Amino acid sequence: MSSRGSAFLVLLAAGLSIPFRAAVADTCLDYGDYIHWAAGAPLPAGEAGGVAVVDGFAYVADGAPGLVVVDVSDPLHPEIRGSVDTPHVAARLQVIGTLAYVADEDAGLQIVDVGDPDAPALRGRAAFTDAHDLAVAGGYAYVAVEGAGVAVVDVADPDHPLRVRTVDTPGYAYGVCVAGGRLYVADSWNGLLIYSLADPAAPSLLGGYDTGGAQDVVVLGALAWIADYDDGLVVLNVADPAAIAPVAARPQSLYARALAISPSGACFVACAGGLHVYDATDPAVPAFRGAVPVGDDARDLALAGDWAFVADDDWGLGVYAIPALATTTDLGATVATPGYAVTVAGVGGHIFLGSQDSGLQVFDVAVPDSPALLTILPLPGFPTDMVVRDGYAFVASYSGGLQIVDVADPASPVVAGSLIPPGNASAVCLYGGHAFLTANDSLRAVGVSDPAAPHQIAATRLAWGLAVAANIRGVFATAEDGLLRWYEFGAGGFTPHASVALPGRGTGVLIQDTLVYVSWGAGDHGGVSVLAANGATDELVPLADLMLPEYVERLTFDRGLLYAASGTGGVFVVDVHDPWHPTLVGNAARPPSDAKSTAVLGDHVYVADNLGGLVVVPRECLAYVPVFLADFAATPDGGSVALSWNVHVVGEAGEFRLEAATAGAGWTVPAIDEGGGLWRARDADARLGAGGVVTYTLRHRAGGGVWTELAQRSVQLATPAAPRLLDARPNPFNPRTTIPFVLDRAGAARLAIHDQAGRLVVVLADGPLAAGLHEFAWDGRDARGRAMPSGAYLARLATEGRVATGKLVLLR
Repeated sequence: MSSRGSAFLVLLAAGLSIPFRAAVADTCLDYGDYIHWAAGAPLPAGEAGGVAVVDGFAYVADGAPGLVVVDVSDPLHPEIRGSVDTPHVAARLQVIGTLAYVADEDAGLQIVDVGDPDAPALRGRAAFTDAHDLAVAGGYAYVAVEGAGVAVVDVADPDHPLRVRTVDTPGYAYGVCVAGGRLYVADSWNGLLIYSLADPAAPSLLGGYDTGGAQDVVVLGALAWIADYDDGLVVLNVADPAAIAPVAARPQSLYARALAISPSGACFVACAGGLHVYDATDPAVPAFRGAVPVGDDARDLALAGDWAFVADDDWGLGVYAIPALATTTDLGATVATPGYAVTVAGVGGHIFLGSQDSGLQVFDVAVPDSPALLTILPLPGFPTDMVVRDGYAFVASYSGGLQIVDVADPASPVVAGSLIPPGNASAVCLYGGHAFLTANDSLRAVGVSDPAAPHQIAATRLAWGLAVAANIRGVFATAEDGLLRWYEFGAGGFTPHASVALPGRGTGVLIQDTLVYVSWGAGDHGGVSVLAANGATDELVPLADLMLPEYVERLTFDRGLLYAASGTGGVFVVDVHDPWHPTLVGNAARPPSDAKSTAVLGDHVYVADNLGGLVVVPRECLAYVPVFLADFAATPDGGSVALSWNVHVVGEAGEFRLEAATAGAGWTVPAIDEGGGLWRARDADARLGAGGVVTYTLRHRAGGGVWTELAQRSVQLATPAAPRLLDARPNPFNPRTTIPFVLDRAGAARLAIHDQAGRLVVVLADGPLAAGLHEFAWDGRDARGRAMPSGAYLARLATEGRVATGKLVLLR
């Protein structure tokens, strides 16, 4: 197994309580089946104003830096290929063949050769100002030049484009399109104008219709679909330009700037509410199918297959999966609550909601999607973070410090104790009888074994702490300076272990065994980072970063998934089963939204939403396990470990995988199906001889899908009282084997290979080594690099006063 594979098994030692049951069809949701943000490509300026997609490439007008070419042949992994600087600010563009026509604001029309995506090159230009959008047809480019109207440019010779005239319009021309021999102009407050192109060089006005704020227009058949800014989506019948008739209007798509219509009849509108989706199959009644958050700066969009590509003026190119017409907006429920919801936790049949203006609210969720408010308990300050455990709610309450609330009777919560240290409390977590509290000047450890008498045990300087998590590995905290810090906590207080810079401001942190999950925000976007806490080297090792299009707040971990509260983005669902490759599953959003934190309880996710109150959405199905796990046992038995588990199959039986992990290695253990749902395994791996803690993780998958963790058990094995040479693997071997050994204490050690006559072949290790497990590889060669012949060899381990040997067999 590779070192990466071994580390993977060690890192994934987080356990899950059992038993738990599979979901039935109506209690979870496959968020990936709905429209959602899938990937992004930050661009040099992050000022994307226009996008066109042709043959696996997205061509983006990126403001001042000009045209950027992005390879989107794999939409989930967009890759910037090349760019060319245009003279001014690239606003919109159209690509035909190997030429890109760019509306370059005060530099007019730029024609770019994009035949080589790695090296696009300027070909020709036509100078004028205020170029905002364009449409190319019949050897002419029709360029919307805002207050001046529409410039008509002869582009028959792309090296020498020539403006032949400018058609004045009453308003500001922002958008244009050509269809059926006509030119359609979105003329802002003057609405829609229609021109005949019987003479392409001299458009003649046929008619118009005042819509109030036309920004963009798409024409299909006899219908014009208009992004009409203040008036949202407007549909007009333009069969007779002299008698244009209104068909439909959807004002909820406020500040609409751009739109596109798919071949399947879905209309996508970029507006202040995100990417609004309509069923356009009946134009007279375009049915709203939901909204996908895209921020407030979406300027243009293009459709290609099952993907929508959005030019975002704030940071770059967004890629959205559009596998179905619907979004998740119409799923779940929203319960308006007093004040501004900030933090949420769930236990048993109750949800506890912390509100900025009304303290702690308690809801009965016997009917999960219809929470019933039981009571409200005012608290000093206002809740910013909360943990509920063992009948108590531990609340970080800003200026109110730490408030400990007895919630044994959820209908009658009572403050049991409090501690108000200097500074404003921002986050809290629990571990080992302690509450760890961040404030604007410190990280504090508070003894809470007696909830009625919390007392400070230790503190360390931490300026503007934001989030905190703790487990046996230590305490992990983020702060305004963008660092994640790792502390050891013991009798001497906090001891710094390591720190690492995050991609942005760390807003949330979770720890699952050695894996640390951090949410962050940077400007108007954010993401999730996965790191490993390496206790052997006292390092925080970054494993992966997943960028998301919105600022991310708090995180919740559930069965290999993260639920990331993301402000206007709602809740993003991230699959972290493979920590090196976190992937976005989908997102749940119910605009208007300002999601601050999440809690998973039963089959639902509960969201503290600063605008909506308490939002309830279904859980993601990916986390559900299609078996009922009755028990899982791991018992030391001499030099091995006996393992067994019982299952009652609910869905497809599938397959199991049993993984073993120590502090420095990982391996799989074969198992036998005894029938009747009983499985047995025996781990006799030589590496058990090193002693210490061994963690066993049981996983299941059905139909070749994703491996899902069922449960985890750890056993403590005795550490050898003397140096011990363990079995080499593989043995016999060709051409390489690994020789492990254990030192009971630190000291000098020498590992050498001898032939059958006792002659020295090569020394693999010679010097001081730490106590514990060590592994060295032999490649079957002597000290001069010559390949040794087949035969038996001796591995000899010599330490202070002790010698151990083991036989090796080399087969050529």
